[in-house]
Amino acid sequence: CSLDSCLGQGSYGKVFGAVNERTGSREAVKVIAKSSIKRCKTASALYREVHMHSRLQHDNIARQFGVMHGPMHVFIRLEEASTTNLFKLLKTRTGALPLEDT
Repeated sequence: CSLDSCLGQGSYGKVFGAVNERTGSREAVKVIAKSSIKRCKTASALYREVHMHSRLQHDNIARQFGVMHGPMHVFIRLEEASTTNLFKLLKTRTGALPLEDT
């Protein structure tokens, strides 16, 4: 994958937009520094996240394509999500959302 700009940052690391060089499709890649997961508790939480996310299959949850690691980082390949989230959508609306928008 070729990484683009940073899409966001979480408790473990940063998420970058990316292009899969083999397929040309857009993806998101969560990049986690191994130095940030040296504590057993953090490593266990990351393992649980990866394991559970790999089993989820739902239209409203970004799919996980795989996990790789290098000497200093762990890379989690994900389906790239829309730039709109529920909070942003609700800020632009007044009243309840129609069922077809959810």
